[in-house]
Amino acid sequence: MKMRTCGFHYRHEKMEPAVGFASRLARLNGRPLRYFLAEMGIPTRGLEQADEKAVRAVAQRGGTNENDLLRYTPVRSPEGKRFIVGGETFDVRSIHRTFFRFCPHCVQEDLETYEGPAIARPWLRLGWILAPIRSCPKHNVLLVRTNPKRQRYQYFDFSRTLDAYRTELEYLAKDARLMPSSSFQDWLLARLRGDANERTWLDDVPAYAAIAFCEGLGVSALHPPKVKTGQLTEGDWAAAAETGFLIARDGENSIRSQLQKLNDVHVNTKGVLGLRDTYGHVYDVLRRTIDDPGYEKLRDTVR
Repeated sequence: MKMRTCGFHYRHEKMEPAVGFASRLARLNGRPLRYFLAEMGIPTRGLEQADEKAVRAVAQRGGTNENDLLRYTPVRSPEGKRFIVGGETFDVRSIHRTFFRFCPHCVQEDLETYEGPAIARPWLRLGWILAPIRSCPKHNVLLVRTNPKRQRYQYFDFSRTLDAYRTELEYLAKDARLMPSSSFQDWLLARLRGDANERTWLDDVPAYAAIAFCEGLGVSALHPPKVKTGQLTEGDWAAAAETGFLIARDGENSIRSQLQKLNDVHVNTKGVLGLRDTYGHVYDVLRRTIDDPGYEKLRDTVR
């Protein structure tokens, strides 16, 4: 039986995942997400696991296209080790499922743009739950991290969590750390939208491998070989991803030129000339994924 559409609903925004759309729909109709799902006959576990039936049910209740909502909702890959979203494959660690980040400027604009309860106006951008997206491509500021209250087998309630920051938005927007536009982020988001205009050497590499390689190559280019990556900040990782992408997008000659620079630095040092000591974090990335065919093109070039 086809579900009836709720009397109050917003349009589905481009690249808005189901968890955000469902939370917004629930609050627009005056209900917390948990109770809304139960009353609509949609299992909370189904939404948390991005079960196709649950996502389609949310789309029907919200009066939007089911396939559009599914496309931008991270779902487990068949083998269960990765997530697929927007036709691209991501590592599990690249999808934030217990928290999200947000741009205070975007939230302020949403509050001014939409009608209805203030709690339901802001919408969840897909980039806010993707780890490699660290800044807002529109406002060029570092995203603010949230710490939602989450219960077992349930996704965070996006609208409720974000509403707690409403009184602080002006301060957060004014205090947001500036972060310039990133070619790496623009390229990744264009891949997700399926509208990439400029071809790069990385386009035929799976997204999860391209992300890890760009970050690894960037860390090697910007930091000493034995840098403790656990101490790098979000700003450090953003700079590394951008640096690595600008090197890798032009292909083999550009990558080899960077590796030669690392050789030149290390050849004049004392001690053992080891691969790890010369190439740093990018070597670690490729060593850990030696059996993954997704890295084959990258591994062959460095080898």
